[in-house]
Amino acid sequence: SDTETKASYITVEEVVPEYCASKGNNVNYEWIAGVEIGTFTNNTGANSGYADFTGQTVELAAGQNVDVTFTPGFASSSYSEYWTIWIDYNGDYDFDDAGEQVYTGNGSSVVSGSFTVASNASGTTRMRVTMKYNAAPTACETFSYGEVEDYTVTFGDIVVVKPVANFTANTTSIEVGQSVSFSDLSTNNPTAWSWSFTGGTPSTSSAQNPTVTYNTAGTYQVSLTATNSAGSDTETKSAYITVTQGSVSYCASQGNNSSYEWIESIEFGSFSNVSGNNGGYEDFTNMTVNLTPGASEAITLTPGFSGSTYTEYWVIWIDYNKDGDFDDSGEQVGSGNGTGTLSGNLTIDANASGTTRMRVTMKYNAAPTSCETFTYGEVEDYTVSFGAKGATGINEIAQDVSIYPQPADDILHIEMTEAGNVAEVVLYNMSGQVVKTTKLDNNGQGFDLDVSGQAGGIYMLQIITDGKVTSKRIVIK
Repeated sequence: SDTETKASYITVEEVVPEYCASKGNNVNYEWIAGVEIGTFTNNTGANSGYADFTGQTVELAAGQNVDVTFTPGFASSSYSEYWTIWIDYNGDYDFDDAGEQVYTGNGSSVVSGSFTVASNASGTTRMRVTMKYNAAPTACETFSYGEVEDYTVTFGDIVVVKPVANFTANTTSIEVGQSVSFSDLSTNNPTAWSWSFTGGTPSTSSAQNPTVTYNTAGTYQVSLTATNSAGSDTETKSAYITVTQGSVSYCASQGNNSSYEWIESIEFGSFSNVSGNNGGYEDFTNMTVNLTPGASEAITLTPGFSGSTYTEYWVIWIDYNKDGDFDDSGEQVGSGNGTGTLSGNLTIDANASGTTRMRVTMKYNAAPTSCETFTYGEVEDYTVSFGAKGATGINEIAQDVSIYPQPADDILHIEMTEAGNVAEVVLYNMSGQVVKTTKLDNNGQGFDLDVSGQAGGIYMLQIITDGKVTSKRIVIK
């Protein structure tokens, strides 16, 4: 026998697995300029279509929600670029397995988004970032325009930190009835949100990014509490949302013929206006009727006729919610009909506030609606202000009062049948403005009021004594 031994004759080389190649062939026009993944940042610039950055490690945590921002570079014009991230979670040297394509996005400028790391991710592996012109890339292709970058990624445990609450709104200045969209800007991954909106509808929300409607003018506070397993944090922004009344447009209404009948005058609370025939419609919104919420206000409506009298139907509307119409519940505040002067009392909505529109309509022989054009009669619009002193909340009680001379020159003598304590006397002009206030001794024998210095015209005189009020119209020369 014979033996031949050849030492070191067979060489077995260990085959090291490699990732597939991928690159862009041309970076003259576009390239990857910057990558931000979580806290990792790499401003790269053009790298001939492919760059091996596996010497740089992106640190992530299993289950973490990761924000990403990608910045393209352009030689001149910008182009639509498609971005994709792959992570080889199972370490088998490919990106083909389910869940390993973790992000896609596209745009012609900076692209931002987020992805969630697999909950069982561990160890160290490869991550690939690809930017391709005008089409979605695959993990292993060579394409014409764009760039590819490879990184090392390592996974650790999530460290939960208490949120820092913050938020913004798409606008902070709106008109009544408009809405605001709020966006959560809280950091450290909150998992629950508790919002509070003073003056808003809804007034609270647990949505991350709620939308809220504001129906009342004012300036309002917004508060957000952001929570996760590590705790909570609250951000409150005082006087953050400003809601203004805005402008409203009211429907037209008029009588086409006022030759036979018209609105001669109205008296409402302390306000009086002798208007006469105005051709079917008159805008008296430069005049303000002062009323008190919750009060019972006296009203007198007087028609004018050129000859014969006719049956006239009256309706009064007040746009309490200031939405530019008279259609809402409770906004028709009074109605009646007759051939002469109508008198009564109207109770003002206890929640009324601010300034709004009042419409008074007189229509021949049928009840009017707030927005119609009709044949015979007239319409008048006024401004109403709630809470002014011009309308008191005490009961209107008609007393026998003698006021003379009329027209007055400089002194009015006032006699009342009921003696009482000191009387407060208030004089209003035709716009409902207080022009004189004084207190006089009501001893049952009458008293004098100095009206010298007042412009000639029609005024409303209000006399208040012992919790009772009497209103009379007077004329000053």
